[in-house]
Amino acid sequence: MIAAGNLSERVTFERRHDITGAAGKVTTTWTAVATVWAQQLDPLALEKTGGDGVLESGRVTFRVRYLAVTPADRLCHGSEIFNIVSVKTLGRREGLEIQCEAA
Repeated sequence: MIAAGNLSERVTFERRHDITGAAGKVTTTWTAVATVWAQQLDPLALEKTGGDGVLESGRVTFRVRYLAVTPADRLCHGSEIFNIVSVKTLGRREGLEIQCEAA
């Protein structure tokens, strides 16, 4: 169980919607699905190798009470937008541990 006292950060989950206009042009919009209290855990620093050498990627983990989100959604925390990398269920649908990367 996630203690309510640990949920001190406000986050919003957004879901992607692709809208096709009359001319056939696809426009992507993001719609807020839920705004909830979350616990932000210490960020992880991971290294990736790419065409330009080794890059450091900062990942942030949030814990929230259980709700239906997937890696296709994104998370907004203050003015920052994060892509969801993974969603792990805690206990018997008591909460989620969501690992994110800055968008």
